[in-house]
Amino acid sequence: METQNAAEMPRYKSHKRVWALKIKEIAPTFTEVTDTREQVQTGAWIFPEESGYAQFHVGQDYITKTCSESRRLLRRLCGWLQELESGTSF
Repeated sequence: METQNAAEMPRYKSHKRVWALKIKEIAPTFTEVTDTREQVQTGAWIFPEESGYAQFHVGQDYITKTCSESRRLLRRLCGWLQELESGTSF
């Protein structure tokens, strides 16, 4: 088995320690549906901010899952902020 890009990812700490890459750019990839000539997103290339890490491709399933999780967390945060502003959370 050949190892590529074997550098350990940077570690960040908040309430737990995680390994992560800061993202500099996300470039969606598309394919054309022959019948309709419609462009359909098939995934994205992710470009890390840190030097020494190559860009990598993720499929549309990953994009869909990540976006839906982000929206869910954002809705929870917005609800919490509204409660905090109205004074009903304490």
